[in-house]
Amino acid sequence: MCKWRFIICFLFAFSITFNLSAQKQEVIDSLKNLLITAKEDTNKVSIMNQLWAEYFYVKPATAKTYLQQALELSQKLKYRKGESTTLFYLGTFNYHKGNYPQALEYYERAEALAREINYQKIIGNAMSSKGLVFYKQGSYLKALDLHLQTMRLAEQTQDTILKASSLNNIGLIYEKQNDRKQAMNYFQQALLYYKYIKIPQSTAYVSNNIARLMEKDGNFTEALYY
Repeated sequence: MCKWRFIICFLFAFSITFNLSAQKQEVIDSLKNLLITAKEDTNKVSIMNQLWAEYFYVKPATAKTYLQQALELSQKLKYRKGESTTLFYLGTFNYHKGNYPQALEYYERAEALAREINYQKIIGNAMSSKGLVFYKQGSYLKALDLHLQTMRLAEQTQDTILKASSLNNIGLIYEKQNDRKQAMNYFQQALLYYKYIKIPQSTAYVSNNIARLMEKDGNFTEALYY
């Protein structure tokens, strides 16, 4: 019986993975078809920026190539919004690869250009991401300052997703500094926002952060709940 249960569970998991892979490939194929017929305009920049995200976890080298092409086209077209967005994505690419100095450089370039054109979305995302870089490098005060600035900007622009993300990131910093009370306060606020805007992955992530703190305090029943 156990053997058959294992086989059934394995086949079910394989089926889910296969379907997700097939869906991703469909998206990639659709974007590539659009790219073939796209003119050398801002829409083409957008398509290449979408392709980098789809390729990042499966073919990082291909993802980076699309970003470089998007940056070159943005600069050629003097499409500054597209250029700042692509610079931000290049920062994110390097961040996930652990190239923190280069990530920081791209984020700063993205933010500087975004400020010139008053592109609030990239200003906020770049500041938040710079905070993550400093957090990874152990510069918690710099990280905290950036996330507090980002949270204030999110409030001004009514960007609920950015505010929720900032609250969670501040919670992580307080946790690293062993201030679990403050960390819990910020995680709980982030959780309320993520539930409100209905982002399941982020809700799960913050719930796990809360559970970790509960476990550290010996509140195992509540930790299990979260």
